[in-house]
Amino acid sequence: MKTLEQAVIQKIEAELGIHYLDDINGGNICYRNSNSELRNEFKETFSEYDLECFIGSFQKEELQIPTDPLQFWERVQMGKTNS
Repeated sequence: MKTLEQAVIQKIEAELGIHYLDDINGGNICYRNSNSELRNEFKETFSEYDLECFIGSFQKEELQIPTDPLQFWERVQMGKTNS
């Protein structure tokens, strides 16, 4: 994993309280962590795909860590739409 990604992961975890899972599809993962229908305000983890979408949502803007988890998930959705 790239250093930038590691730094972003650490900031998201520390500032937003959302935890990064390396392998969100493998093993015995709780349904709430892998449920695509779960509302954003209840999500407690994010994946590498979420991280890529979040970073991609900034395009030419300066990457900034949001102030709350809902803003993070809005940026993730923006990144999914842009790709």
